[in-house]
Amino acid sequence: MTEQAVKGETANLQKLSKPFLTPDDVTSLLSRLFGLRACHVEEFNSYDDRIYHVTTVPGQGIGEQKEFMLKVLNSVFTAEGAVETQTDVLDFLQSFPELRCQCPVANLSGQFVSFESIQTDYLNGERIGRIAAPTAVRLFSFLPGKPLLKLAPIPPVSFAKLGEHLGGLQIALQKYPNDVKPLERRAGLDIWCLQNLSDLRRYLHVVKDAKSLRIVKEVITEYERKVTPIYGELRKGIVHHDYNESNVLAVSPLGGNSQGTRGFEISGVIDFDFMVYSCLVFEIAVPMMYLMFCSDQPLEATANLLAGFESRAPLTEKERGVLRVLIAGRFIQSLVLGLYSSSFNPDNSCIVGTQAKSLNLLEDFWNHPEEDLMKLWRDIKGNVS
Repeated sequence: MTEQAVKGETANLQKLSKPFLTPDDVTSLLSRLFGLRACHVEEFNSYDDRIYHVTTVPGQGIGEQKEFMLKVLNSVFTAEGAVETQTDVLDFLQSFPELRCQCPVANLSGQFVSFESIQTDYLNGERIGRIAAPTAVRLFSFLPGKPLLKLAPIPPVSFAKLGEHLGGLQIALQKYPNDVKPLERRAGLDIWCLQNLSDLRRYLHVVKDAKSLRIVKEVITEYERKVTPIYGELRKGIVHHDYNESNVLAVSPLGGNSQGTRGFEISGVIDFDFMVYSCLVFEIAVPMMYLMFCSDQPLEATANLLAGFESRAPLTEKERGVLRVLIAGRFIQSLVLGLYSSSFNPDNSCIVGTQAKSLNLLEDFWNHPEEDLMKLWRDIKGNVS
């Protein structure tokens, strides 16, 4: 039984759409909160929030910085109370420049987080109105590079360096010296946290395909059989929890084209808004699902990812024993929650694209014999070591 279940809490999927902002609202926030005049603002695609790439008017940046990312968090995540701790952790990670994490930028009051009343569409099966709600607004440094998905297909052997980077990030996160209780509470509230996989049962009505529903139920049952009984024995710590094909940026120092990825270098990692305090094994399980989308040989690629990760942050035997069901767990979260969210937000291409990509890979992965998968992981780990 998970800690949040013991407390009588259950995780829920937020039913708010993205914050509603006009272009004038964005330029006003930049000017009023950060003293910036923008000459170009471009909105990026996002699952829950509003994210803008900002270029400032010449002479109107901050120091040497002329490009920034403005993020307006949805009001539900704001209300859960973890955003200030998450941002403080991100500031702490600037002590590890080799990790290339995005850097928070202070506002004119010297704070990393501004709380603004911003209109949000409240949805509960149907639209019931646009209501102003407290919303976290933050500015970050702009990191160069392309999301990994745009460099696909990436050769399987190249995934080892991604694993090493993620292992280094996990080590650094455990050195954070301040209170992590807001991150622990957020883990219990977040339906996307793998510790809450059983709570997906409340959303299974959106899965209309019989074969998909069968697999989803099998994964939840296997999770409850293998993970729930030993949950208290799994190591806990801070996890980024969303190291995926969109949140890891890379550049090719060799000047290759979009397929010339053999020489790619990691240029940044972004989006720490799903950061929680939970099981450390979740950190590698999440990207072992998402980064399958970046390779023509998904099982070999993620085996190399795991080998690179364990070269920095080895798993225990119990953690390795639940890894397969956790990877499948992230697949079914993406599928079920994507279907649920798209049912009341059908125009969000980020949601629709994620669910569409998951189904075939989930079926192939879940039907692959577990003993063959474990052997592949051992063999590639031996080669990487």
